[in-house]
Amino acid sequence: MLLLGAVGGGHVPIRFLLDPRRFAALSVSLLSPDQPDAPLGQVDIEALRQADVVFNTLGDVDHDGGQIAAAGAVCARLGKPVLNPPSAIPRTGRDRAPELFAGVPGLVTPSTRRTSPGNLAALAIAEPLLVRPAGDHGGENLVLMHDDADKRAYLSTSPGERLLLTAFHNFRSDDGLWRKYRLIFVDRQVYPYHLAIADDWLVHYWRADMGRSDGKRAEEARFLADWRGVFGARAAAAVEEVARRLDLDYGGMDCALTPDGRVVLFEANACILVHLDEPTARFAYKHRYVPPIREAFSRLVLSRAGRA
Repeated sequence: MLLLGAVGGGHVPIRFLLDPRRFAALSVSLLSPDQPDAPLGQVDIEALRQADVVFNTLGDVDHDGGQIAAAGAVCARLGKPVLNPPSAIPRTGRDRAPELFAGVPGLVTPSTRRTSPGNLAALAIAEPLLVRPAGDHGGENLVLMHDDADKRAYLSTSPGERLLLTAFHNFRSDDGLWRKYRLIFVDRQVYPYHLAIADDWLVHYWRADMGRSDGKRAEEARFLADWRGVFGARAAAAVEEVARRLDLDYGGMDCALTPDGRVVLFEANACILVHLDEPTARFAYKHRYVPPIREAFSRLVLSRAGRA
């Protein structure tokens, strides 16, 4: 497998996804467009044609290093099967989600728009808004603004010039906790990955202290065992439609459920992290339900490479 990336790009996390027992991998990072020998430098493209399949790991539209087009051109020259073709990535940006997933029954896709610090300064905050630098993940530099005082405090931190504003949708559950579900898409099929349960709206697995709560882990285990049963028919159908419209060989989504059974979309793209670092003794259920994601990806690779 040829893993195609780029200097300065945001890449699909492949540490767990790619099974080293089954595949040999060659990684190539395209050079920045301003380099005189971009994109391949001294790399001989004929050597790259030894690969059976190419996995384009450039997955972040806001951190593509300026090389999405170059990656597409390299893939065309190679003439090999390509997972996550570069041309499929640009429409997966957060600000494109309302258009991409418009009209999906049971799905709430909060409006997202791009802005700059100058335009944000002129904006009156009439409703809660999330603001983040474009391309940031993991809640890094993500702020919830309720009013103009919050806005001024945020702008005083000198954020970057490219910002994303997202309407905040209250997704707190009836028990007062906040839940974020992660689902993975392999060849447009849905696989549950994890559930984070926290006391605050900024929900991430590492912040939720899942390892310290038997009750939280039991709920996560139920989700992994039967995600459709947990979501219900309408919400499960919404997730499956998101997987279909995202139309990536590998991707995923983070989301929440409203008390009335709708899905609130946080993001859906290729840069969704999967790993299995939790200890078996405490997270035995994850070691049962997460490996099928890697197995599905392996089957996809073999099928595209004509080795199934």
